Amino acid sequence: MPFRRRAAFGCFTVNMSAARCQCKRSGIVRGSDVHLSVSIVRSERKKIHVISHLYTSNCSQPTPGEVSLAHHGVLFLDELPEFQPQVLDGLRQPIETGEAVIARANQRVSFPARFQLVAAMNPCRCGRATEPGFACRRMPNERCMADYQAKISGPLIDRMDMVIEVPAVSAADLILPAPAEGSAEVGQRVAAARALQGERYRALGLPLLLNAHAPPAVLDAVATPDTGGAALLRDAAEAMRLSARGYHRVLKLARTIADLDGVATIGRMHLAEAISYRGATDRIRAAA
Repeated sequence: MPFRRRAAFGCFTVNMSAARCQCKRSGIVRGSDVHLSVSIVRSERKKIHVISHLYTSNCSQPTPGEVSLAHHGVLFLDELPEFQPQVLDGLRQPIETGEAVIARANQRVSFPARFQLVAAMNPCRCGRATEPGFACRRMPNERCMADYQAKISGPLIDRMDMVIEVPAVSAADLILPAPAEGSAEVGQRVAAARALQGERYRALGLPLLLNAHAPPAVLDAVATPDTGGAALLRDAAEAMRLSARGYHRVLKLARTIADLDGVATIGRMHLAEAISYRGATDRIRAAA
């Protein structure tokens, strides 16, 4: 998906800063005579849990870490509970503000970090707790799952728009024909929805690109549901005890679902789908 000029410039500056640090460590830099070629593409940063530089590199000067290198791209964290708790909780500020702030004894540096976080995890350490007939040897399955999922804090889960349980793929599933809508068709719908969102905020004179970036005050203007949707959201907020952050994230997601359908008004079905994606967060927050 092509970059807009503002996003491309932000990614260029982040990659340039990181490239300079790499050159210094390898002894390439001599004075100010630095010539770097940085390729700007939409980044996808895949990380396993053995990592200590999500926020800044191990260079002597503060330089962009993985959250900034994923700016306007995707940061994928596999085996999420295996990361250190302080590393995971450190993601809360970049997710909320789109910036990674590095504070050291004599300086404070802020790097852009407007990324899409995608994470994967097993239900328990062995990954088999939800299999029919399986019994954990250490403790009851429910307790094993709760202990493992408690490694993810409630505030971090509250910042996630969608938490989806994906069942294991069986041999019978592999025999089934491919879905009618492939990745290319889905990509076209996503691109059209993103373009629609950009046009919406440009018409309002706002420097926003996506619904995910909209502050609560803007949501009142662009994500007001119809009467049935408003009633559903009110009931769900009370039943699920949604925080203010969770309430606004449901609205943003419902606005995006409506954009994918090409509908101007958020309806009851859009909100129902958005709310359903937060259902699994209740169990994980309870474990935390």
